[in-house]
Amino acid sequence: IVGLSNVSPQIRKVLQHQSGILTDKTRVFEDLDEAVAWFDGKDLETFDTVADPLPLIESLYQSLKSQGNPVVDLESRVNRFMQHLNMEAGAVLLNEGDLVEYVYFIEAGEVSVQTIRPGKTPKILRIQGAGTVFGEIGIYTRDRATATVVVSKDAELYRMSADVLSRLEKEDPELSIVVHRLIATTLGRKLKQVNYALVALHE
Repeated sequence: IVGLSNVSPQIRKVLQHQSGILTDKTRVFEDLDEAVAWFDGKDLETFDTVADPLPLIESLYQSLKSQGNPVVDLESRVNRFMQHLNMEAGAVLLNEGDLVEYVYFIEAGEVSVQTIRPGKTPKILRIQGAGTVFGEIGIYTRDRATATVVVSKDAELYRMSADVLSRLEKEDPELSIVVHRLIATTLGRKLKQVNYALVALHE
């Protein structure tokens, strides 16, 4: 993957008209912070060999199917417990310091996780796309958000509150198991990325 940042509108137009330059292996970012945040969200050690995370519905379907049970009315089961949202770029999903009330599953699009300080340009910490989750720690610990989350590309999301997560466990245990497994996988991936960063800092 090649990342280009701070590309002027004129240069971007030239690149778009030159065949073979901008491909699915090329990303154009508004600035360096956005570029670093996007690459930081990728597992660079296995970037070329591991597929991107699956969107929620497909991920749950594959997980349920792997258990050998027939998957019946999956979307309607999900919609019983999760709110489906379509959000435009610029929408704020979570403010730093807010009590975390929901866990969000990104079905499509992207969100930017950032810190905002009065009088300063927002600092982008990471960018998350389809198949990723945020708010998962806060919903378990009932803590406050440590960052602000803004929709950076029109996004389709599902969200679920802690209370509804508890209801899911009682009313649809089979679906509950794969949802918890998905959240645990997300936590493990984020911990792995933090470990890579710590190792890099000490090298």
